[in-house]
Amino acid sequence: MIFSCNSLDLADALSKVSQALPQRATSPILMGIKIEAEGDFIKLTATDLEFTIVKKIKADVKMGGEVLVSGSVFSDFIKKTKSGTEVEISDEDGMLLVNYMDNKTNFATIPVEEYPVLKEYEYKYKITILQKDFKELVEKTAFASNSTDDNRPILKGCLLKVENDEIKSVALDGFRMAICKKQLVGEYPTTEINIPSKDLVRIAKLLENDDDAVDLCFSEKKLILELDDLKIISTPIEGFVNYEASIPKDFETIVTIKTDLLKDALERVSVFSKYEKSNLVKIEVKNNIINIVSNSENGSSSENIPVLAKGKDIVVGYNYKFIADCLKNIDDEYILIKMNYLNPSIITGVENSDYIYLILPVRFR
Repeated sequence: MIFSCNSLDLADALSKVSQALPQRATSPILMGIKIEAEGDFIKLTATDLEFTIVKKIKADVKMGGEVLVSGSVFSDFIKKTKSGTEVEISDEDGMLLVNYMDNKTNFATIPVEEYPVLKEYEYKYKITILQKDFKELVEKTAFASNSTDDNRPILKGCLLKVENDEIKSVALDGFRMAICKKQLVGEYPTTEINIPSKDLVRIAKLLENDDDAVDLCFSEKKLILELDDLKIISTPIEGFVNYEASIPKDFETIVTIKTDLLKDALERVSVFSKYEKSNLVKIEVKNNIINIVSNSENGSSSENIPVLAKGKDIVVGYNYKFIADCLKNIDDEYILIKMNYLNPSIITGVENSDYIYLILPVRFR
């Protein structure tokens, strides 16, 4: 194998596919990046068997072939070469040789024949969505999944549900839930797939052109994202929770509040809550005022915010982190907080109904 290419293009491609390398060295084979040279391009592949990224870049291929090299080491070195220089890469006697300018570097290779063979999957169908809409689906929901609970793996994912001309993302961890929806061009049959939230976050980071479209391809066992010379394959989690049954339809109190006022007040008051195990803040609604209170051994804080309230006076306890996480992902000037004393409360936009956040109350004395 002999080829040459631009070091900047190679570094960028290696950075992308490295997102699929496993965090733990479960197998030295999987810690490698596979390089294939053919025609007028090279193809880079990384996988942890559940998540795969394949990236093609232009290259001057003098001799085709394939090789497997330590992904982190090779990527780190190429990133440190002089930006934009031409690099020539070849393999010989179990070594990968990199020549650029007057410099030469050798890398030990891994037996490429032991690398997993990636299957080609037949699509049931594919949808096209703007990159910025896909990223917003992920940003507004993935944080609410429980990525650490091995006992309930279904909570580690986001449910992507396509129905007619709409795609919806749903994530929950047993104490909160996030839902976001976006319109699609055209209508599609109903389908749903539970994708690990960590995969969706990695995918969103790889999308760089907000106004361009990306294809999401659905197969029986995989979700495949295709974009120019980039392919990403994610393995779904089996099953999901009947989340719709958890969404209350009636509320004791509905409050309209300016988002920034609530965000700023919560940040100040939570200085005391964050040192308590419960992260508790008490919220009281009375006479068109929200009073937020936090008590701890270190002190206490109380702030009042003017609101427009409908319904009865109410006092509810919440984990402040759950509210703060929602507010980080809300751009609307005003939001609605639909409150219940014992049942879940909901946060959503006054004018924007593309998202809703559900939070369970915390009992307090």
